[in-house]
This record gives sequence, structure tokens and C-alpha cells, in this order.
Amino acid sequence: MKYVRTERGIYKLSDYKKIEDGWLYFVVDGVKTNIYGKVISQADTIDKLCDEFVVIRKGTKPHTAGVPYFKIKMDSKYINEKGYEIRGAIWTDKGLIYVAKMNEKGELELL
Repeated sequence: MKYVRTERGIYKLSDYKKIEDGWLYFVVDGVKTNIYGKVISQADTIDKLCDEFVVIRKGTKPHTAGVPYFKIKMDSKYINEKGYEIRGAIWTDKGLIYVAKMNEKGELELL
């Protein structure tokens, strides 16, 4: 599985999302119909493309985790049981935006 980061977000490559000339396009029948943006980086996993990991507990303000992803993943079962939510985020010109959420298995999924 391949993921691509553009200035707009993180996207999963598919039969319809293709990279041409350093840009990510939505392509149907060979016709480019949508531009997702200039490709910044690519990876096999979402966590390698995120800038920050944010911990959210119901009723409190979100805060950046400040610890490496592997540590968050190790603690994901405890975190989920205690009512915390983990989100992967990237910095854009509009600020920090959430692009992924950790599921019960401790894996990041695109939002």
C-alpha cells in the first residue's frame, strides 16, 4: 500500500489516483479530472507522512503527544481503554489539520 502527501493532505494511491510530473491526479479513462496537489513525499505507511500526533481526551483540549509513533502504538490499547483518541496531523498553510485516526488495533486510518 502506498500513501502520498501533498500540500492538501495525505491520500492513498489507487487505480484512479496517479502521480504524473510530481503532481497527484484523479484519472478516469486517461483523463485527469482533479488535482490533489504537488507531491511532497511518499511512504508505505501513514505514520511516516504525519508531522505530529495529537492526543485527545473527551472534554479536554487536544495536545501534541511529543513522543515517537512507535511509543504511541505500543500504548494504543491503554489509550483507547482510557477514552483517549490519537490523531495523525500535518502542518499546512491553514494550520495543523487531522489526516488520520488510530483505530482499536493501533493502526492509523485516513480520515
